[in-house]
This record gives sequence, structure tokens and C-alpha cells, in this order.
Amino acid sequence: MHKAPRPTYRQALGIILALGLLLRIVLALIQPPGYDESYYLFYGRHLALSYFDHPLAVGLWAAAGQAITPLFQANPILALRLPCLVSYTLAQGLLSEATRLWFGSRAALLALAITSLSPLLFACGGLLLLPDSPLVLALSLLLWWLARQPLHGRRTPLESLQFGGILGLLTLCKYQSLVVVRSEERRVGKEC
Repeated sequence: MHKAPRPTYRQALGIILALGLLLRIVLALIQPPGYDESYYLFYGRHLALSYFDHPLAVGLWAAAGQAITPLFQANPILALRLPCLVSYTLAQGLLSEATRLWFGSRAALLALAITSLSPLLFACGGLLLLPDSPLVLALSLLLWWLARQPLHGRRTPLESLQFGGILGLLTLCKYQSLVVVRSEERRVGKEC
């Protein structure tokens, strides 16, 4: 009897990402709009660098969803949530790649499966239009970048610009991200 070949890491990654995205699309179609999403809808209509309780990123996500709403006449709430669905899928890919670099392919696929099935993670970061959606993407980008860079030693000017840009993106996602920026500032200050 001939056994079917096992999928490669990249194939398994693609399958899990696609299935997770499909699950979140189905849930986005049946989940009624939340009051937070209504609130952030106005952020997208009136973009500003900062709002009373959140920085710019959730407004950008809402504006992107509203921009594609004409393509989704049958279900405008799906259009509003689509940036969250896509950004969470990207975040999962970045997180699994960081996990692969630190702990290997098996751990990366396990991390991907957990993020695909954890209701708290995908509801807050990958299903509903919430400030956590861009934050999850920015944090995953930070972890992916850190997995590819040495944690100690001097950074090149380009690496410093990349790192500063990622930290800047974090602060555009949620004000609490300043804690991450501040902790890195202290670590770098000790090395200098």
C-alpha cells in the first residue's frame, strides 16, 4: 500500500492559514455587529492621529473596510471586518515564522493551530473590528523581526530604523504599547 506523502512545512502552513481564515470568514458572516464596531466605524469616517481612547490604527482598519464596502453590497459588515481577517492571517504567518526560527517547524505549526482555534485570540484580533487587530499584527511583526535579529550587540543603522519603525507602528495601535517601547528604551540604554 502506498502512503500519501506528508505535506511540507510550507504546505501545512498554507493549509492551516487558509482553513483558519475560512473559519473566521464564516464566523464574520454570522456574527452580528458589535457596539464597539459601530463606534470604530465613525473613526474610519473621521480619521485622526488620535481618538479619545485609541490611536490611529483602528481608524485606518475601519476606513479600509469602508473603502471596500461597495464590493460587498450583500454583506457590508464582512467588508468592515475584512482588514481584521486579513491582518490576523498575516500576523499568524509572522508569528509562526518567528516560532519556527526559535523553536522549529513543529512548534511553529502548533502555534499556528493554537492561534487558529483559540476563540479569545481570533475573536479579539482576527474577527471583529477592534483595536487589537492591528496590535496583533504589529506585535507579530515585532516578534518576527526579533527572531531574525540578534538580541544582543549593536544594530546597524538600517536595523535600528526598522526596529524604531515597528515600535512606532505599535504605538499607533494601542497606547499601552508604550510599555513595550519604554522597556526596550531601558534595555538599549543599559547597553550603550
